[in-house]
Amino acid sequence: MIHLQDSHDEDDREFEKFPKHSVTGSWGSNVLAGKKQVFRRSDQEGRYTEDIIGLRDESIALLELVMTDGKILRPPPSLQAIQAKFKKSFTLLDDRYKSIEDHNAYPVKLSRRLEELQITSNQ
Repeated sequence: MIHLQDSHDEDDREFEKFPKHSVTGSWGSNVLAGKKQVFRRSDQEGRYTEDIIGLRDESIALLELVMTDGKILRPPPSLQAIQAKFKKSFTLLDDRYKSIEDHNAYPVKLSRRLEELQITSNQ
């Protein structure tokens, strides 16, 4: 899993150039305990309904391990394979999440187990 850490005070000068993001204490700015994975839920037609961030061992994983200890585990897919995978996935995404004019955030939630771990690790 790629982990990026970005944290800003409410009045950070970076916001003069970029929209506000990762404001300390806001939702999504917390570092989550545990080894995580992303899981995708679909409806009966196979269309994506939401992603869930959970613990690695909870379900069928969406993310694939491609590097460990700085070493690439297998050759990267070809550009054509990446394009084909994107096209297939994009068709399964509801149209309301595809618009660049209307902002409809795709639902991303924490699993119950990951939420529970956050509570116990913060005590």
